[in-house]
Amino acid sequence: MILFKKSKIRNEHGFAFIAALLAMLIMVSLGVLIFTLTTRDVRVTVKLMGEKKAFSGAEHGIHWLMQQYVPGIVLANPANACPGNGGFFQVSSVGDPSTCFSFVQPTQPTSGGSSMIPLAGYSNTGGSNFGLTPADSGVTGFNTAYMSKISINVGLGYGPVGGAEGPSYQ
Repeated sequence: MILFKKSKIRNEHGFAFIAALLAMLIMVSLGVLIFTLTTRDVRVTVKLMGEKKAFSGAEHGIHWLMQQYVPGIVLANPANACPGNGGFFQVSSVGDPSTCFSFVQPTQPTSGGSSMIPLAGYSNTGGSNFGLTPADSGVTGFNTAYMSKISINVGLGYGPVGGAEGPSYQ
């Protein structure tokens, strides 16, 4: 007694077409995934490069500020203005003309109390203490090619200057 009869499907036309469509679907989805991951990596790399260039501009601005700062004197703007960005100044017109910086005029700190920060090792037996005159400022680095910007708050010290008991030396 036979309960089930085996039957063969004799018409297999179109099976290869469906298998090929599934294979193509898998390949296209892998291609989209790879493309998405690659472009994301490129975007992250470009952003990091821009941030490094902006940080380089800010670092140059800090060095410039440290060289130029004298208490009570308003700093003059550097001569090399950044093209298209008012208030920003080029780091180098030859090496990287798209990296710029700007600065905030240094001011005396409003908190912290002392008008002089004592320097260890600068006091002598005559009662004169030496220290630094503090100031607060800020520097912003900017890169026009990558449109990246970074701002850094800076604390400056000018000196050594003489303390209250001794003469003022610079």
